[in-house]
Amino acid sequence: MKTAPLLSSALAAALAFGPSTPAAGQSRGYPILDVHAHAHRAPPQRSYCALTGRIDLVDEDGQALCVDPLEPAADGAELMARTLAYLERYDMYAIAMTQDSAQLRSWVDASDRILPSIQTGVADFEDNGVRALVQSGRVVAIGELMTQYEGLPPDAPEADGIWELAVAHDVPVGIHMSAPGARLPDYAARFGNPLLLEPLLKRHPELRVYLMHAGWPFLEETVSILRQYPGVYVDVSFIDWQMPRRLFHDYLEGLIAHGFEKRIMFGTDQNWPEAIPIAIESIERAPFLSEDQKRDIFFSNAVRFFRLPEDRFQAR
Repeated sequence: MKTAPLLSSALAAALAFGPSTPAAGQSRGYPILDVHAHAHRAPPQRSYCALTGRIDLVDEDGQALCVDPLEPAADGAELMARTLAYLERYDMYAIAMTQDSAQLRSWVDASDRILPSIQTGVADFEDNGVRALVQSGRVVAIGELMTQYEGLPPDAPEADGIWELAVAHDVPVGIHMSAPGARLPDYAARFGNPLLLEPLLKRHPELRVYLMHAGWPFLEETVSILRQYPGVYVDVSFIDWQMPRRLFHDYLEGLIAHGFEKRIMFGTDQNWPEAIPIAIESIERAPFLSEDQKRDIFFSNAVRFFRLPEDRFQAR
């Protein structure tokens, strides 16, 4: 077993006495698989108030939305150290993604809890080694696909090469598909509507796609796509720790009520590593989920979707 980098004394103390959840690995009997983690060299430098659904830290009257916002890692080394510490603590594995293939390799080398995925947009697709990584089988997925951040719909002609590569090599694609996102100049909330995927899914019926952030808040549109296209799954990253829990639970329960408990996967989007236990708790404390459904979301659905050998993930 590879070991994580040494932690600072402050971080070690935070992990020892910080937030906890009922999700102790040894009591579950199976590990958690986070299908949406990041391995960035330069993490986004902004703070978030958990469970508020707001980008800002203050409201319209200038009042603080939270006392203790989640802070990003200062750099890639800190992001790795804090993330791997949580993976060990909660007996987790993570599909980690970034545009920098060398940085991605450093995470894979640091821990056998990491599975690599290559993040890309249209603009950098030909420059960040996506094609070579996919063709050589060195990544388990393409994602996070950032077309929405580029102001493009998922079926934009400029993205055809990415989708064709995925189909040719039977590699799943995780795409940012949600109205909420970082407040960046080209971001287009309207391109988070999952119905925009339909022309693409009709052209490539064999395509495996997972909607990151579960298409929030487009529940009816997400359900419509899930009903018609069995190769589409969702992850609940970000919304499971950043949205108010009542709203997240309502959305998750809607997906369950429509019969898609086998197509929902756990994720965190952990540029803010202390979000990890909050996200776990959001699933653990959902009163409408059975223990079997929790196992599906935390583990079994992802193993099926990514076609991973289950014995790769022994609970420890």
